[in-house]
Amino acid sequence: MPMGLHACPMPDDPELMAIMYGPVVLCGLTEEPRYFVADAKDLDAWIKPVEGEPLTFRTTGQPTDVTFIPFYKVLDEAYGVYWPVVKAGSERHKKILAAEEDRRKREARIVDRVLANDKASESAHNLKGEKTASGPHRGKGWRHAPDGWFSWDLKVLPDAPMTLICTYWGSDVPPRTFDVLVDDKVIATQSLDRNKPGEYFEVEYKIPADLTRGKAKVTVKFRAHKGNTAGGVFECATLKPE
Repeated sequence: MPMGLHACPMPDDPELMAIMYGPVVLCGLTEEPRYFVADAKDLDAWIKPVEGEPLTFRTTGQPTDVTFIPFYKVLDEAYGVYWPVVKAGSERHKKILAAEEDRRKREARIVDRVLANDKASESAHNLKGEKTASGPHRGKGWRHAPDGWFSWDLKVLPDAPMTLICTYWGSDVPPRTFDVLVDDKVIATQSLDRNKPGEYFEVEYKIPADLTRGKAKVTVKFRAHKGNTAGGVFECATLKPE
């Protein structure tokens, strides 16, 4: 069977593709979203075999280089399968760079953050709940609660307006309507219904000033409406003002 690197693009997006070696699907080991600025028709120019490690490859000359291994070898590692491969200076490349700049600005605003299904992170943020469960999905972890609730404690600033930002999966379907509470006060009601299919998306919630004034931390709770599931929530963070 002929073996060589080749791309398998999505039918509706030729710049979004999986990388394969012969019939073997390769996964890039990374915890963060990545993209490649390269020629998808010449993978051998920027994806090289790793010497002494069969079926292992690594990109070269990319914004962040990534190691690829066969999908069947992935165990607990965070990974990605589909990747934007764009030409330098293209409209999509410009949009990606703008999104990265927005992400950097947001990272600078983070006061505290909890990652779902991460034992150390959730323990450090005092996870509590009823009828709650968690698991992995596409390199991230989720937590939800069918007809139940879960909560984490997050740090806040005592003298500044705060924002809560949560990450959801855009292909989740009903019934998933739930309240978002801060110290037992409802600040929003969220419904998940194919909000952004095939992608993660974020929602920001303004926290009323009286709920954080003079406090070092608050309890953020996700509570399902009757017959619904709260979540899944993948990440939750508190943000200071810009």
